[in-house]
Amino acid sequence: MCTVTFYPNNNEYILTSNRDEVKHRPTLAPKKYTINNQEITFPKDEVAGGTWIATNNNTKTVCLLNGAFERHQRKESYSRSRGLVLLESFSYSNVEDFVNNVNLNGVEPFTLLLFDTKNTLEITELRWDETKKHVLKIDATQPHIWSSSALYDKSTREQRKKWFQLLLDKNERLNKDLLLKFHLSKHDKDAFNDIVMERANGLQTVSVSQIVMKKDKVATFDYYDLVANKKYQLTNE
Repeated sequence: MCTVTFYPNNNEYILTSNRDEVKHRPTLAPKKYTINNQEITFPKDEVAGGTWIATNNNTKTVCLLNGAFERHQRKESYSRSRGLVLLESFSYSNVEDFVNNVNLNGVEPFTLLLFDTKNTLEITELRWDETKKHVLKIDATQPHIWSSSALYDKSTREQRKKWFQLLLDKNERLNKDLLLKFHLSKHDKDAFNDIVMERANGLQTVSVSQIVMKKDKVATFDYYDLVANKKYQLTNE
């Protein structure tokens, strides 16, 4: 929910997400849940009941980052969790219907990345700044990196883009292992802002989720619990 990379690779794409959170926030590893007669796979935040990354295992995957454009002033309470908004997206017939009709009043700012392979791969970026929805179509033929605006200022986000570009420049083609290494590596001596981050307030990178989508189905869903030092894998192959 705080660092996300997307990499298209022939007939597949690789989506990798780091979650930066307080160390001991109760969380369940990914499993399949049935919601509104749909089978959806996701790791679950036990506190709020939502998630930061989820897939219906065939055509739709959705990923969340906290914050919209720049760091915002948090309120004491919000109407519902951003992770529940993510899960709500699966109840709509298509991305456009969700974007146009979802009620976000009282929801904290976020960025939602919606990947749809029903026909050709389409990526929709939805940013909510507490007053307005901002929608952008992302080029699905090119790699991308996103960082949470709630945790990282503009200069840090730009630095992370440079690290990712360096990885792309060094390798003719990336695979899941190289991308995972990028998400698990320290790129700087500044632990406050690194890809694998750790801060004095207890906030740190607690997990990495990686989905490999091949054609119209999820091939693998890997989850690395960095606190418990455990790996979980779900596969459809």
